[in-house]
Amino acid sequence: MNFKANINTFDVFDTLVARRCVLPTNIFKIMEERLGIANFAVTRIQAEQTLLGNPYNFDDIYCNVAEILNINEDETKKLKNQEITLEIENIIPIKENISKVKDGDILISDMYHTEEVVRSLLDAAGFKKQCALIVSNYGKHRGTIWPKVLKNFAISSHLGDNPHADGRSPAQFDIDYELTNRWAVHPIEKILYDVQFENFGSLLRAIRLGTWHEDVIRRKVQETQLLLSFPILVFASAILRRSAHHLGKRRLVFSARDCFNWKKLFETLYPNEFECVYYYTSRYSKCLHDADYIEYSNTIINKDSLIVDLCGSGWSLENFTQYLSVDSIDVFLIHKMPQNQEYMKGYTEQKCRYHFIVENEFESYKNHILEIANFADHPMLKTISKIDDVFCPVFFKEGRSETELSYVSMQTDMFDHCLSELVKHGVDKQIEEHNVKILGDLIKIFYRLLSQDVFSHTVYASNFFKENSEVESKINLLVNSGSR
Repeated sequence: MNFKANINTFDVFDTLVARRCVLPTNIFKIMEERLGIANFAVTRIQAEQTLLGNPYNFDDIYCNVAEILNINEDETKKLKNQEITLEIENIIPIKENISKVKDGDILISDMYHTEEVVRSLLDAAGFKKQCALIVSNYGKHRGTIWPKVLKNFAISSHLGDNPHADGRSPAQFDIDYELTNRWAVHPIEKILYDVQFENFGSLLRAIRLGTWHEDVIRRKVQETQLLLSFPILVFASAILRRSAHHLGKRRLVFSARDCFNWKKLFETLYPNEFECVYYYTSRYSKCLHDADYIEYSNTIINKDSLIVDLCGSGWSLENFTQYLSVDSIDVFLIHKMPQNQEYMKGYTEQKCRYHFIVENEFESYKNHILEIANFADHPMLKTISKIDDVFCPVFFKEGRSETELSYVSMQTDMFDHCLSELVKHGVDKQIEEHNVKILGDLIKIFYRLLSQDVFSHTVYASNFFKENSEVESKINLLVNSGSR
């Protein structure tokens, strides 16, 4: 009896790998721009279209290109090499689908490139599995490849993106199949494409496709950071930079804990342009201050400082300003919250001038989810203790569970990965070209979407609100006792 090994089969393009530029025809547009050949994209498409319906390969396409452009063999060879080089530059892995491939599975691609070229693209995407690769023009499309494979193997399932070649075709041979559209532009990414932030949208798509976690919750943590929280801070950084220059501030004071990631991002985007400081602070430390905390704060905040925070009412800072040596303080917030708690109704110094993107709105914009998405991995500050001129942060006992902290770590890892890729691909330069209104509108769109993220609320909110309630109670007692 002939033994047939059980395998799965996989399409290659837009299944295991995708193009950073999304569509294959966009490769031709990039070539046209780089080489300065007028209408090259149209020529390249036309050269292939005349061959459709019959077997053809890459050389056949470029024979037609050479004829249309009236170029010699050396020039044709250069164009072919350029296209393959661009394909390699643009290739990105689809990690979710790659994770399903096992050694011994078979990859099948209806493609005009040779097996060698397709292998080089898989290598460039970091594909490591030991799999056979079958390349033909119409093997899947016409169904001729399936009987050949089934003669020697039992196919458990096939994964691909084309409804006919990867769906109806294998189904005719009783092969189970699954269609994937992971390669497609995500609706949130499309927002950026639609407002001429195509490079940023492309970057987020490449990171989304190039990362994966089999645990549903952890994958959601990654995607929330990537698609919602990270873009908010990128756009806010561009506005913060302009605000700082407008106000003549050279020292940016990023408030703990919410600005832990933001400081890293800002310093990376604008190296050596400002002095950036991480300020250990909390509502508790500002309201229940001691001499060491006051001295520490006066070393951090001076007349050249712009205090930065994600969100807040500003009440605890205003209450604390009576102990600061500066006459006035500029504060930059993404979301300025209303001072709507009973204990906030008393007198404050009114030294703060606020600069913000969203004000007094807490129906569409949920500040606690913005804070949750930017959790630091250290606990809330209790106070500062000075030892031999060194200011040492003193933290409360960590109230978050090990599971929550593992999610925070995953958020931070994704943030750092996004930051690395942002700089590598120079996307920050495109963002700087847009005006503040467009950036502000984008922040509001992404913030509203983040605020609808029930998942983040479910995972983190219980401990968040418990900690918040405990701090509010202590501040209330303090204010009511008249000792603030």
